Amino acid sequence: MRISEQMRISAGISAMENSKQAVDTLETEISTSDQILQPSDNPEGLEQAMRIQTYLSAVNNSLQDINSTQNWMDTSYSALNDFVNVMSSMRVLGLQAANGTLSSTDLQGLASQVQEALTEAVSIGNTQQEGEYVFGGFQVTQQPFTLSTATLDVTGTNDTGQMMNEIEPGVTIQINVPGSASFFSTGFTALKQLYTELQNGDTGDIDATLSSLDQSWEQASNASAVLSSRMQEVDTTQSRLEDFQTNLQEQYSSIVNVDQATAAVELSSAQEGYEATLTTLSKNTFQSLFDYLT
Repeated sequence: MRISEQMRISAGISAMENSKQAVDTLETEISTSDQILQPSDNPEGLEQAMRIQTYLSAVNNSLQDINSTQNWMDTSYSALNDFVNVMSSMRVLGLQAANGTLSSTDLQGLASQVQEALTEAVSIGNTQQEGEYVFGGFQVTQQPFTLSTATLDVTGTNDTGQMMNEIEPGVTIQINVPGSASFFSTGFTALKQLYTELQNGDTGDIDATLSSLDQSWEQASNASAVLSSRMQEVDTTQSRLEDFQTNLQEQYSSIVNVDQATAAVELSSAQEGYEATLTTLSKNTFQSLFDYLT
């Protein structure tokens, strides 16, 4: 009889310890938000979670590269459009000068505007992104263009380097427009020529200069359109990778992280079970002691 009671009490103690362990485990999971506290809890889930982390790391790296790529391309695109606007405004000015009704003083005033526009165009050609020249080809640390204030000649880079960035594994895209692009030199030369013609009051040859301005404008506009298309491709890739990133994060969370609401319900149930086990064990132990004494 005593052996039977001892076995029953031992079983009760074992049940109590198991109930207490369940409570402790749930409390730890809730406090840490982790449902895999040690490898033995879910070996298969842990392996899957580690594999997802590897994928996430690759996706995160690609998104960081894309962010850098977008910043570079946004700066380049904005600068190209500024250059296009300069060529466009100078064409309008040239047409105004070519009508033959302006005085020498008026032409001199327009010449000053052209000189300012040339300075602005060269400055655009030397646009930087985080200290690097976006139109420098591979020579991103060297200023692509230099304007002589004495002669208005512009010396420029001959670097034709095409910068390729990887936006996802195995996929690269050209992110730059090298300063060797012909619209730069064409535009600079046309602006200097227009300045000289206005300074000298020689408006008869402006039509040829306007043709060069048109050519520069068209080429720069085309370069801007090509860059815009590449930017859209990068944006599409970014959107797809962000969706993939979200999906991976959700998968990882479902494996590793605790559902707080569900865990709270399970903890409440486990606590009730633990208290019930304590009550039962207490009654059985008291009854066994009473039987022994009597």
